[in-house]
Amino acid sequence: MYRSLASLQRDNRRCRLCLEAGHPLGSRPVVEGHSGQRAYLLGQAPGVVEGAELRPWRGRAGQTLRRWLRLDEEAFYATFYCAAVTRCYPGRAPSGRGDRTPTPREQELCAFWREQELRLLQPQLIVTVGGLALRRLLGIGSLTEAIGKSYVLGGAIVVPLPHPSGASGWLNDPANRARLGKALTHVRRELARLVEVLVVRPEGPADDAAVIQVVRRAMRPQEALLVERLREEGAVAYSLVAEESDAVVGHALFTVAAVGTEKALALGPLAVAPEHQSRGIGTALVRAGLARARADGWRLVIVLGDPAYYQRFGFAPAHAMGIESPFEHSGDAFQALVLSGDRPPPHGKVTYAHAFTEIEGNDER
Repeated sequence: MYRSLASLQRDNRRCRLCLEAGHPLGSRPVVEGHSGQRAYLLGQAPGVVEGAELRPWRGRAGQTLRRWLRLDEEAFYATFYCAAVTRCYPGRAPSGRGDRTPTPREQELCAFWREQELRLLQPQLIVTVGGLALRRLLGIGSLTEAIGKSYVLGGAIVVPLPHPSGASGWLNDPANRARLGKALTHVRRELARLVEVLVVRPEGPADDAAVIQVVRRAMRPQEALLVERLREEGAVAYSLVAEESDAVVGHALFTVAAVGTEKALALGPLAVAPEHQSRGIGTALVRAGLARARADGWRLVIVLGDPAYYQRFGFAPAHAMGIESPFEHSGDAFQALVLSGDRPPPHGKVTYAHAFTEIEGNDER
């Protein structure tokens, strides 16, 4: 019996039960989500792209699903805890057409993780995707019977969807497409009850005071002063805000630093208003910033923070890459993320913007 989602996910990532039982698998377990998410998405199993990236819904089916739900990538992962009946890519089907369907025994071995997730999360909305997830969760064997309807499981509303890959041809029937439309209306209605629409955008001049207020409330006065000094210094590369109902509820700052002689980005401070924490807002801010950094050709991002939080984005201990922290005793909390692998990442001692040396006692940079 687990008492924290973090420990459950840690052990899930290490799970090898199916391999030990002799089942061929094509990846390690794929786990994505965090405490506080109130919407739970249950699919069949990771595909080949998901198995390679160790992140769910990364392939074509995920793109279709996000289009159905009218959610961009950041909002999708911030909204849904993404789970599956089985957690590893099962490999190709023996026929060579599509992915192998996990055996009943594999489904049983993985059921424990789903049961514990639902117990810890207590989601208010569960969306099943595909026939296998529908059968395992609700015991309903027919998509046609279920799609377009809502069910109750414990304290959650359950809305079934067909699988977005289209492999079955179920959606070729106009009547079934109408059922899908009705189901998506149900999902969007339930999501509207759970979360406001989150917008992540660049900070504008009118946001200055709101950003400082969020940082001061979420962290300490030193971090708010740091943000002001970094602005004055001209060290800011990206300043992003998260906005709900026209109010700024989160902020992420990326500043220009140096690793040895090469420029890099430093992430931090990252702040979310206390009443909006544990809802994926910080995750959405970080992912949006990293996406901008990749698009603009940055090769490396560094951060000083909790490894358990930042590893979800791909950060790893910087010292293992030959990157030296300017802070004593930072250990594995000083992390780096390589955005471009076209050549080895820079190495050497990190130099931050001058404001960081002026403001003492910052927890994240």
